Amino acid sequence: GEWEVESISPAVAPTLRAVLSLGDGRALAGGSSGTVYYRVPNAAPAERWRQVTQTLGSDVVDLALDGNGEVWALTRTSGLFKSSGDFTSWTLVDAPPLSEGRQVVVHQGALYVAGSESTNRGVLLRDPTADGGYVPLVSGNGGSQVVSLFSNEGTLWAVNGGGGFIIDADGGLPFSFND
Repeated sequence: GEWEVESISPAVAPTLRAVLSLGDGRALAGGSSGTVYYRVPNAAPAERWRQVTQTLGSDVVDLALDGNGEVWALTRTSGLFKSSGDFTSWTLVDAPPLSEGRQVVVHQGALYVAGSESTNRGVLLRDPTADGGYVPLVSGNGGSQVVSLFSNEGTLWAVNGGGGFIIDADGGLPFSFND
């Protein structure tokens, strides 16, 4: 395909770490210092990306859209924020027990986070009714941490730092682990 460069104002734009398509040419991008930008479709090139917040306190590392139209942002310091509407107001929902947040994914209506932690390889299911609000999904200590999550056609996939896959093939928990 063909790619087109789009600039973010101001001239000294933050380092971007996440992008989320909202459809119809709309998108969000997140980056350093908790800054979030909104892409306005059909705007002039210099005005296409607008800063909507700089209040999340830490680098935004990932963004996800749930089935209710709410957007979730995960920060490097593991703050989990939620926004709806025009994305100018973000609420800190909680802090997953991760030493460093990496990714947030919505899969079959549930919210999953991944990042660095000392046990369970860093894959957590958000469950506000659980002790601590999260359920670890990969048992055992050691091994490689999860570096990426992906939801596709009823399956939640994860890739660990050692190049293996963690697969939720049937919706059962915990995940199976294959180095």
